[in-house]
Amino acid sequence: MKVILQVAILQFLFFAGCDRTPRSKGRYYQSRDKVRVTIFQRFEEPKIDLDALVAAQPAEGRIADGLVTVEYPTGLKLLAEKLAKLVLGMSDHVRKEFGVRWTWQARLRLVRIDRPPSRITARRQHSRGVFKMILFVPPSENLEGMHTANRLFPHSFVHEMTELGLAFPGEKGNPVLLDYATEEFNELNHTRWFRDGYASYVGECVAEEFCKRGPAERLHPRPFSALHKLRPLLFEWIDSPYSMSEDYLTKDEDFYRAGMGYFYLVEARHGRPAIRQWIASFERGALLNARELATLFKKTFGHLPQRLLREWKPSMLGVRGISMSRAIARSRSLEFEPGVLVLEMKESGPAASAELRIGDIIQSVSRKRIQNLDTLERALNAAGPGNCQLRINRAGKEIQARVKLRIRPGDAAGIWE
Repeated sequence: MKVILQVAILQFLFFAGCDRTPRSKGRYYQSRDKVRVTIFQRFEEPKIDLDALVAAQPAEGRIADGLVTVEYPTGLKLLAEKLAKLVLGMSDHVRKEFGVRWTWQARLRLVRIDRPPSRITARRQHSRGVFKMILFVPPSENLEGMHTANRLFPHSFVHEMTELGLAFPGEKGNPVLLDYATEEFNELNHTRWFRDGYASYVGECVAEEFCKRGPAERLHPRPFSALHKLRPLLFEWIDSPYSMSEDYLTKDEDFYRAGMGYFYLVEARHGRPAIRQWIASFERGALLNARELATLFKKTFGHLPQRLLREWKPSMLGVRGISMSRAIARSRSLEFEPGVLVLEMKESGPAASAELRIGDIIQSVSRKRIQNLDTLERALNAAGPGNCQLRINRAGKEIQARVKLRIRPGDAAGIWE
């Protein structure tokens, strides 16, 4: 499933040559009234006309509680109340844990559906100061079922509310200057690595820590592979319809994952409280360009943002595999256990040197349980180059293997890239 989430800013082309003068500040603040939040969800199976679905289920009432408004059809008042309470709790969690205050109102619309779609055709919603989102309610009509039916909630919801709080904060926070669609301005101001990267990181952390969504439900898996791939380009990520895809044969989705992975590195090196301290150092009402953003980063962390990537040593196991599933286990006459099935090994790589075999199922790395490729990558990154212990399932028998991980080369592909 391909998901593209984008905040598009209208009528900014006349900002060519915009600078940090009071006049440009005034223009920026005026431009916030023209913001349009656009959501592309691009799902298709089954095909659904969202407008018709909403029209066929008129709202019986609404729950309004300051930051959040939930509109609901007949019989869903209790669920709407629980959802509003959940959103307010997430807002408080983001403010306390990540230092960002949500400044836009969330307007959520509940609609019943028999079977959640795997794809939804493009849906655009926009209002000044209001972020809108439609949430499907399956027959179970509870929060757990709603989580299952809406893959973008809470990950992308938290992402957008957090990003809007950074870019358009009003009186309650500190804006980070958006990247304008002019060549002259973009040369000086690449801030999307922070805005979108941090929002993606916050969205995933809230989904896991606050809403208890597991590794299999991550919206942006394998962030460190994306970060490794885009290491030289991350700080040049700009706001444009195609991002860097035309020139560098990559996609916006890769940058979302890479930006999120970068903030996992920052947290591992400096801790989450230090990130909150950095964001708290933003001057209220300031317009920050890339240089100023980096200066404040250095003031808090003692080095520029680029240094962390230069010093990062992602590790390589040297296998290509697939996440285990019940279907694969049945086909191999095995009892299902989560892990990664080894399909190929790099010749003379760490796994081959440790005498792993094709068909082995990797179930833990340094005592961290492996559920899929994403958790394998994260465990390898946490272990770093050097010796680590693997637990392997080989034809139903548990085997311990000691492997010396190596630094990923820059020109490889797959899980050993």
